Amino acid sequence: MNTQHTPSSLPSDPSQAESNGKQRAFHLRVSEDGLSVLLDCAAPEGDCGLLVDRVQRELSKLGVAQPPTREHLETTLRSAALNGADASNLVLVKGEEPVAPRDGVVEWERDFFDADFAVDQKTGAVDYRRKIDHCTVVEGQLLGRLIEPLPGREGRDVFGKPVPVADPRREQLLAGANVRAEQDGEETRFTATGGGRIRLDKNRLMVDAVYHVSGDVGLATGHIEHPGAVEIMGDVCQGTKVVVGGDLDVHGTIESADVESGGNLTVRRGVNGNEKCFIRVAGSVHAQFIQNAKLEAGEDIIVENEIVNSTLKTRGRVRMPGGRVVGGSVEALGEIVIGQGGSAGQVRTALMAGNDYRLEEELAEKRERIAQDQKELTETRQAAGPLLENQKNLTHEQREQVTEALMMIADLEGEIESMNQQMEQQKKASSKRANPRVRVQGKIYPETMLWLRRRKKLVAEDIDGPVRAIIAHDRIEFRTDTP
Repeated sequence: MNTQHTPSSLPSDPSQAESNGKQRAFHLRVSEDGLSVLLDCAAPEGDCGLLVDRVQRELSKLGVAQPPTREHLETTLRSAALNGADASNLVLVKGEEPVAPRDGVVEWERDFFDADFAVDQKTGAVDYRRKIDHCTVVEGQLLGRLIEPLPGREGRDVFGKPVPVADPRREQLLAGANVRAEQDGEETRFTATGGGRIRLDKNRLMVDAVYHVSGDVGLATGHIEHPGAVEIMGDVCQGTKVVVGGDLDVHGTIESADVESGGNLTVRRGVNGNEKCFIRVAGSVHAQFIQNAKLEAGEDIIVENEIVNSTLKTRGRVRMPGGRVVGGSVEALGEIVIGQGGSAGQVRTALMAGNDYRLEEELAEKRERIAQDQKELTETRQAAGPLLENQKNLTHEQREQVTEALMMIADLEGEIESMNQQMEQQKKASSKRANPRVRVQGKIYPETMLWLRRRKKLVAEDIDGPVRAIIAHDRIEFRTDTP
């Protein structure tokens, strides 16, 4: 907001005199927010009528919308005189304070989506073998509240100009499967209508009914496809396919199988894959080990023991502080924390942090759609051009064609603008999550390639940890790491 700041500092004038024989200097100014007129002056003594006159004249020159009355000024100055000290930041005029808006917010009844692990109370060490389950809910359980936003109220500065306030931010939450939404005053309450595992897919809240498989997934069961959560008490055997809409909890191993999960994946033992099989997870992954696998995840990948000859990509972090990465590549948008990088056998191993493996693909899809819309927009404008130039002589049918063309042009322009905005939002969201850093607790062996964003560095000799690789001075540097 542009605010007028007009200081007025008047020195003593021997030609005029107050009751004490001297004219007192004062300084009148407007606060930076424009909501106050402040006065600094020497301690008033005796009759301050002349000082009041001069202050009133300066307030008039400032253009204050509602200057104080003479009586109010005299009372204010006399009150200041009682203290016997110079007046500083004395408020003479006060504007109307704006009232900030209240943003909409979702208040959860507990941390349903926080993938915590147990912590040893004595040592403080995280036990990655003990995952704390926040996701299981029962029928009738209150899940959360959507609090509606409240608009603010604009204020007025000392010149009578409005002080605007921003519009409140609105949160969106929709009820999905097995969730009921009920309006209750200024909030919407979300309650589970059935037991299962809670899941948030973008802005839709749902409770997935859990499908239990008592043994292995193999020839006896065939492929499994389920819209909710699945718990498999045995293994996912070679050649099978499991597609679930929610969380997938495998108590055994995944053996060379194709797996898709719309939630989180937990493999109590580990993953043995091959080059033909693929695992895609929308949420996080937690496994004891991952070998010879191709795996993509939207959130963190947490492994207890080792990642060997695998291709892992995630938009979260990779955390394996006590394990090793040997062969293949690990690519994360967040940081990578491992125990060992590469091996004494100098197996080529790639560790990539701060890279968003999906961003360019998503942006390319939108750019292609924009190009198609732009082509259609150009053709529509060209077709409508002659009609628009001769509107007075158009037939009724031609006028309808022009109207349809203009509506199509507006729709295409709106869609192009919307996709451009979405692309910018995706870039900002990706940049916010990026953390180009690799931390190694034990050792980095030669033939380990580090990629931090677009910068590369091949390790040529053993590097003992704890150490972290970061970008400094536009190159990758190693620093001693601290817990």
